[in-house]
Parts: sequence; C-alpha cells; structure tokens
Amino acid sequence: MVPGANREPALYRLGTQMIRSKRPGGYLLIQVAARLGLLNRVVRHSLTEHVSITVPLFTDNLWTAETVKTYEACFIASLAPEVARLDSPVTLIDCGASFGLFSCRMAAAAPKLAAITAFEPNPKMHAILAANLAALPVRAQALNAAVSDFVGRGELRNPDYDRSPDAAYLIPTESGGISVRTVDSVPVSTPALILKIDVEGAELQVLRGANETLRRAADFVVAIEASYDVWERTGTDPMECVRAIQLVRPCSAFISERPEIQLRLDIPFFSQVPDRKTYNVICRSTGGNRSPG
Repeated sequence: MVPGANREPALYRLGTQMIRSKRPGGYLLIQVAARLGLLNRVVRHSLTEHVSITVPLFTDNLWTAETVKTYEACFIASLAPEVARLDSPVTLIDCGASFGLFSCRMAAAAPKLAAITAFEPNPKMHAILAANLAALPVRAQALNAAVSDFVGRGELRNPDYDRSPDAAYLIPTESGGISVRTVDSVPVSTPALILKIDVEGAELQVLRGANETLRRAADFVVAIEASYDVWERTGTDPMECVRAIQLVRPCSAFISERPEIQLRLDIPFFSQVPDRKTYNVICRSTGGNRSPG
C-alpha cells in the first residue's frame, strides 16, 4: 500500500467532485484511477483540532474531507447526548469498526469517552484501524477479530448484492482464517459503556456474547444498525435485538434518523418505518436497575 498522503490523487478528486455534482463520467474517472493503482493508498483528514483520521481510497465509499466529517452525522448527533447522560467515565466497544471512522468521530463528539475497544476482522482494515486508534487522545485497542457469541474461528463472506469489505459477514468454521471473540471476553474497566454493533446480521449473536458485560455495567447505551438488505438475507428482525437488550435491563429505544416513531416491541421493525433504508436504533438503559445475578 502506498503510504498516507495529505491529498487524494487528482483523478480521484475530480471524479468525486463530478459524482457529488451529478455530472456524468465521475465513476469512470474513479475506475481509471483504480486501474492505474492510484487508489491503493490512505489519506489523512482532520476531524477536529485534536482528532484526525487516515482513510482508505480503495473502498467504494469514495471518502473525502467532507464525507468523513459528515459520516453518520444524524446517528452521532443522536448518540452523543445519550452518552453525556451516562456515568463517567465511559468505554466505547465498537463491533465492526472498519478503519475506525465511527470510533474517531465519537472520540471527537463525546468528552466522557475514556477508552475504546474496537473489533475488526478484515486484516487490511484492521491495520488502518490500529493506526487511527493509536493517534487518539484516549486509551484504545484495536482487535483483529470478528465478534459473536462464541470464541473460535470463522471466515468472512460477502453477499451477492454488495462486494464491499464493509458488507462482509461472519461464517463460523473451525478452519476459518479469522479469530472470533465475544464482548464478554474483553475486560471493561469503566462503570458505563457504549456498545455499537454493525456486524452485517450477527447483531443478536453479539448481544448474546455481551450479556455479562451489559449486566455488570452501571449504565449503558447500545446502538444497532438495522439494514433491510441484511434482514432479508438473515431473517433476523432488528426488534429481536431490542427485546434481547430489554431482557438484560429496561431500556428506552428510538431510531436516530426517525425519533418521532414510537417503536413497538411486538411489531417487526420494517413494518414500523416508511422505507427500506438503513437505520440506527439506540437503546439506553433506564433507571439503573441491573438484572439479578
């Protein structure tokens, strides 16, 4: 991989500008840049005065200085006030961290954040993630592992509809080339935590493997990605995850992008939203009542 740089190649910059302005030919320029090997690199961008991030150009996300600063803007704007209500200090457990953009954005948005544990099974993304977390002003560790409800091995597989590394999902197999861990296998030293789960369909398994961590926490926020495509592939309704969290401790639950929707536990998630977009569901423990045991 070409070392990091301060600016993207000219073809990449022109292509992304044309795509944003909906001018024809932008994607063609990106393809030409990729064929020339110009995108096999990372670029450094500032998020705030104290937080910056290295982003890869070889994914299909077409990252720019503008898009890294606005990534999941609604989600983070909804999540940050919930984190502010938690007991200090707070640990972020980022399941499906990719190269660390969510973790870095949360480090910039949440002053109470004292520690980060980020899981990423893709070795190429993990290498960038580790470098990004090492540069943060909080204690952080990047684990090259997938997350589920067992400790063992697995492999990553992409769905037919998306070849991006961010869409790869876990297949358990003893001969797999990647490590699989549980959230419960990683110590948490703070009284409160944020658990963000974006694992392409294994969210319920991650929650099962995080049961003890959530039960021991003084307070927590759990954020789950709800994708229509993933629901169609797996058959696991996002409301199953909300119900699993409620079994640990009573929680409030809302959709960050549609907070006006009053979620009901007894109705499938995609029957409660008006379209097939990807949403983020935020569950915050209420009352500080721990489950017995």
